[in-house]
Amino acid sequence: MPLYEIRPSNESMLRLEISRKGLLAGERHILFFDRYSGEIRYDQQDPERSNMRFVVESRSCTCKDKWLKRKEREKVVSFTLRKMLSADRFPKIEFTSTGITKKASHQYDVRGALTIRGMTRPTLIQVAAKQIGEERLEFDGEAILRMNDYGMEPPTSVLGFAGTKNKMRLRFIFWAERVKAEAGGTCNGAATT
Repeated sequence: MPLYEIRPSNESMLRLEISRKGLLAGERHILFFDRYSGEIRYDQQDPERSNMRFVVESRSCTCKDKWLKRKEREKVVSFTLRKMLSADRFPKIEFTSTGITKKASHQYDVRGALTIRGMTRPTLIQVAAKQIGEERLEFDGEAILRMNDYGMEPPTSVLGFAGTKNKMRLRFIFWAERVKAEAGGTCNGAATT
C-alpha cells in the first residue's frame, strides 16, 4: 500500500475553532497549528484498508482572530498553551486511525485515538479524500471535540476566552506527497484495518 507523507505547506492548514457564548455568541477563537507531520497509507482500490497518523506540536499554536487586538491574541495563545493544552508537559497532540468506513464517493468516517494532554479518547473524523495523480492526496477533515473529555475546563471569564463553549471543532486540510522509497510495515505503528 503506497505511503504518503503529511507536511505543512501553503495549501495545508490545521486549526481548532472554539465558539464563545453569552454576549459574544457567534464569535470564535481560531487557533492554528503550524508544525505537524504524519503519514497515510492509502489504498485507492480499497480505501477502507487505509490508515493514517499525525502528530501536532502543541507549542506551534497561533491566534489570528481579526476581531481581537494583538495583545489580546497573545493572551489567548498564552492561556491556550499554559492552561488548556499544558504544552510544556504535553508537547504533542496525536491521532492514530483504527478504522475507516466509506460513507459516499470520496467521503469517509475515520475512527481513531486522539491524545491531548496525555489523555487518549476515541474520536471520529469526517474526511473527504481526493487523489491527485499518483503522487498526491488531498484530505479535508473535521471532528467535534469536547474540552472536558481531555481534562480542560471551558474558560469562563479569563483573558480573551470569556465565556467559551465546551465543544471545539478540529479542521484540517492536508496535502500528502507520496514517499518514493518505502521500507514497508505499518504507518509508524498505526493500526491497520
